[in-house]
Amino acid sequence: MNTPLARFIWRRKSRSGRPAVPRKMQALIRRLSRENPLWGAERIREELEKVKYEPPCEDSIRKYMVKPDKPRKPSGTWLPFLRNHLDVAWAMDLFTVTTLAFRTVYVFVILEHGRRVVRHWATTRNPTMQWVIQQLRYAMPYGEQPRFMPGALAPDQRRALARPAPGQRRHLRRWSAGVPRELRH
Repeated sequence: MNTPLARFIWRRKSRSGRPAVPRKMQALIRRLSRENPLWGAERIREELEKVKYEPPCEDSIRKYMVKPDKPRKPSGTWLPFLRNHLDVAWAMDLFTVTTLAFRTVYVFVILEHGRRVVRHWATTRNPTMQWVIQQLRYAMPYGEQPRFMPGALAPDQRRALARPAPGQRRHLRRWSAGVPRELRH
């Protein structure tokens, strides 16, 4: 199979795939990516189509884009965000406590991060959405509300976050450690 004829035939068959990108197009892609560092391959492709070029696929464009010398720092993380917004952020939690009679009690807590005080807390044996909404009304009388409440995210917002904020509920957990002792009496 390693005869010269077999190698020749194999090479001929292996030439299928994407057509080569002309050098002029490669230079244009490099120039656009150098002059517009925030543009991705999709945007460069759209711009080339606008000026009546026939651009290659986005993977080929990525191949010829100018790579930055040093990678960008990731945008902020949760910790600096929480530090910067400590005065206007609250945390919310709903957890269970088992009493001495082996009954489950649900505890709802809202903590004000800036002063590290428990803003509101309540207990129930049967939490409903209406009950939680009412507790939020009690915690925020007269329209007073935090600018940020990381524990109160909608389900689609929760999925958008890759991981929970570090230390977001640390103070709530510390506070809740003493709750079972008080509820058992």
